[in-house]
Amino acid sequence: MNNRGPQDSTFKRFRAQKRTSRRLLLCVCTQTRFALSKLALGRSSLQIIGLAISFATSIIAALSDKEDFERWAKYALVILPLIASLVSSILTQLRLYDLWKLREDGRIRFQDLSIEGERRAAAANSDEECTQLRQELQLNLMK
Repeated sequence: MNNRGPQDSTFKRFRAQKRTSRRLLLCVCTQTRFALSKLALGRSSLQIIGLAISFATSIIAALSDKEDFERWAKYALVILPLIASLVSSILTQLRLYDLWKLREDGRIRFQDLSIEGERRAAAANSDEECTQLRQELQLNLMK
């Protein structure tokens, strides 16, 4: 039996914090995946809408004759490109890809940090090593 004495309580506390951080990591990863899928869906939807409107504008311009142009085609040929440019500017201004990339890089970095902490905690033999590891991980998390 391994007898650690007064260090035993701190070591057990560190192990409990490690289990809690693993649960937190799983929760954060699940929430991030959901948010990223929503972001990708929104970005893809806006791209498809912009493309479809551009195609519709070209088809209306090519197939409309003089009577159609006098009734409704001229309005469609003004409104549809307006909507397409609005969708394009939304995609440009929101920078959805950049936001997705930033979140994904943060998730990967957090997961790597968690794995490193688990690996080093398993190798820790003393209370001082655990305390030092915790401080290093907190500093790395703040970067």
